[in-house]
Amino acid sequence: MLALVNPNESVQYISGWVNNRPVYEVLPNSQQVCQVVADGQEFPVAPPLIWVSCADEVSAYYWYFDAAGNQFLRVPDIPPVPEVTQLEQL
Repeated sequence: MLALVNPNESVQYISGWVNNRPVYEVLPNSQQVCQVVADGQEFPVAPPLIWVSCADEVSAYYWYFDAAGNQFLRVPDIPPVPEVTQLEQL
C-alpha cells in the first residue's frame, strides 16, 4: 500500500472538552495522510505531496505520518463528551 502524504499539513485531534466544546491540539511532527492506494495505483502528484509505503491498515484521516519517527501512527480517539449537569448549564 502507498499513502499520499502532505508534509505541509499538520494533523489536529480533539484532546478534550471545555464547556462541551472540543479542545483541538496539533500532533507534533504530523503530516496529513490524504489518500491510500494499492501498490501500482499511485498517480503523479505535485510537490510537496509524496507517496510513502505503508501497512494495509493505514487509512486517510485516521492515520498520520510522523516525520520525526518516519512512521505511520493512528490519530488518537476522541474522548467522550462529559455530561453536563444542570448547574453547569446555568
